[in-house]
Amino acid sequence: MITRGLRTRTLTIRTSDGSVAARNVASAAIANSGQVVQTLRLPNPRRWDIQNPYRYTLCSTLRFHGVVRDAVETKFGVRTVAFTPDDGFHLNGRRVQLRGVNLHHDQGVLGARTLPRAMERQLDILKDMGCNAIRTSHNTPAPELAEFCDQKGLLVYAEVFDKWGKAAGYPAQPTEFVQTHAEAEIRNAVLRDRNHPSVVVYSMGNEIGEIEADRWKNSEQLVRLMRDSFRKYDPTRPVTFGCFSPGSLRKNRRIMLPLDATSWNYGRKYLDARDIYPEKGVIYSESASAVSTRGFYELPLPLNKSDYSGGLQVDSYDFNAAWGRNVRDIPDWEFHRMEQDRYVAGEFVWTGFDYLGEPTPYQKTARSSYFGIVDLCGIPKDRYYLYRSHWAPEETTVHILPHWNWPERKGQTVPVFVYTNGDEAELFVNGRSQGRQRKRDRAAALDTSTHNQALNKPARASSQLRVGWWPRTANCANDGSSFFGWTAGSLEMPQWWQVDLGKMTAIAQCRIHWEAQADLYTCDLLTSDDGTRWHKAAGQQDFTNQGDQAVATLNANTRFLKVHITRVKGVAGDEQQPGNPRNRGRDSREWAEGSPDPRFAGIREIDLRAPGDEEKENPYYRVVDYYRLRWMDVPCEPGELKVVAYKQNRKIGERVVKTAGPPAALRLTPDRNRIHADGDDLSYVLVEMVDRDGVPCPRADHHVAFSVRGPAEIAGIGNGNPMEFDCLADARHPLFFGKAMLVLRSRRGLSGMVTITAKCDGITAATATVTTE
Repeated sequence: MITRGLRTRTLTIRTSDGSVAARNVASAAIANSGQVVQTLRLPNPRRWDIQNPYRYTLCSTLRFHGVVRDAVETKFGVRTVAFTPDDGFHLNGRRVQLRGVNLHHDQGVLGARTLPRAMERQLDILKDMGCNAIRTSHNTPAPELAEFCDQKGLLVYAEVFDKWGKAAGYPAQPTEFVQTHAEAEIRNAVLRDRNHPSVVVYSMGNEIGEIEADRWKNSEQLVRLMRDSFRKYDPTRPVTFGCFSPGSLRKNRRIMLPLDATSWNYGRKYLDARDIYPEKGVIYSESASAVSTRGFYELPLPLNKSDYSGGLQVDSYDFNAAWGRNVRDIPDWEFHRMEQDRYVAGEFVWTGFDYLGEPTPYQKTARSSYFGIVDLCGIPKDRYYLYRSHWAPEETTVHILPHWNWPERKGQTVPVFVYTNGDEAELFVNGRSQGRQRKRDRAAALDTSTHNQALNKPARASSQLRVGWWPRTANCANDGSSFFGWTAGSLEMPQWWQVDLGKMTAIAQCRIHWEAQADLYTCDLLTSDDGTRWHKAAGQQDFTNQGDQAVATLNANTRFLKVHITRVKGVAGDEQQPGNPRNRGRDSREWAEGSPDPRFAGIREIDLRAPGDEEKENPYYRVVDYYRLRWMDVPCEPGELKVVAYKQNRKIGERVVKTAGPPAALRLTPDRNRIHADGDDLSYVLVEMVDRDGVPCPRADHHVAFSVRGPAEIAGIGNGNPMEFDCLADARHPLFFGKAMLVLRSRRGLSGMVTITAKCDGITAATATVTTE
């Protein structure tokens, strides 16, 4: 039987206060099913923006013979976005620098389940740091993410896939995956999220090696198919994917033609894309990969970014990055690049929070990552305040590190770093000034190559490797950039590299930036006046190794200098060597396709300095003085460490760190004292050990027993220790550098007072209350 009748659909756009901004009524006599196309015009719309995330509500009402049969409300925002080739990202017609992070789906101690409050808390912490964008690495997130980002004014780089085919655990080739499954996944993701104004770009994948290397010779076709699937359901947003291998551009320049913008991971790899696709916008989809452990400080400071501790933690002086080599960096280098390369839309740091899995650099021993700016249970690391000082310059930030409990260093010195949005600060120890430091002007002095006597001088080598697109010639070792270097073309020894300085030149220091860790190489430095008769100026015993760099002091006056390499040990052993105070092992995964075999001799850059111009510190770290303040030799004595920060000679704030006495009491601090009794709402309770005066004890590792009375339960508990293997849902947990985090969850339908108690042998117990309602 066919039922005929009059169906009426009313579309109404309402403002945030409920008033009507636009309305359209359509009616039609229909048989079975039918479609009615309606268009609404919204005059002079108020724009959704990161500073004012304004949204309208579309009310769709369906009536049959005047009776309401269905009604749906959809929130949406009005804004324009563009990834321009020369001026970065534009939102509503103005340039906005993306200051973003990559965010994994897990909620740390709560595991993989999405609890809305846990996600909201993550975003609040990141927004306070100055973050304005989230990359959903590397899969479609829970629907609450885009909703929260809409509300909070955060931009979203929406990534639907990670790898394709075998790399993702799918047994078939990428072609079958794309043709058989991809569109269905894209359809689900896009239809769900396309009304969210926070979503500004879609990504079809991340570091897809098969595609970037064009192993099936149809990469461009597959990329085009994926792009078309996105456009089928949403033609308004650009499409990209995260790339890692610039070699793909040299092998097949057409691979990325279908993309609206190119995205690149690490090491300024976007430079090639800029040359080959000058018409496309550029996104820095993964940057930094710095690593650190909250609260862990070890001296002496690392000499190199891949100079990790033997204690299976990573120094929180923020001098370390993951996986060695030059493609990952400390935050300061990425700050510099984003200020220098203004055509790039901005960066997405790897990562905002620590996450379960991928425990680099200690792959075989830790449970969680060290990448996060915030630890696994949501406590900011020192690095958080470095980002905040640069990303939120209008907010006052004054942060001191390390703590000031160093009984083993009494009578010695301790480096003190300050992260501030100010431009200078004065440091005091027990009231005595340690001097006033000012951030250096970010100018040509950062370019250490201008002091290099070997820069761009004629170079030769015994042999050179030819691997695909990546240059490995002799002159790549003295071109001012350590990204490209010389690699020998043979395993035979000896190998050599030499430079002609053009005239007799006084040399006092030689710094060799090797392809791999410096202790894998054995070499001599030879000098010559005429390039034929050579004299030994330094032997292996004269070098000091600093990670992948080796430094020798010379007293030479020469025209020619030769690095004579007699041995390369090959791949380093397991990086997890207990007892090694400064482990210099490397992760073999970094020798990816297109990279040289580490058994070959290889120099990334060589730096020769004249007398009086020697580098006292690894030049890699010169950049930090543009973004941090450092006092390197502060006398270590118990008491008070105080810093007063200034901006344009006006005091903006101060910070005090005190030496704690013996642990005396526990302290509980809930982030929310009232939560909803819906069974999903949470209160994060910070647990701290303090002395009798309430000063935090930064080295306490006591085991604490917890109990909860009332209509709530422990949802999870952790302490931010990547090496922790305690249960994350028990009622007893150790502190890690004086802190832990208890997550309290309400019980559905039960309201009332909840009391949390924390106890520890010989320590005054602590209680806190939370109300569920």
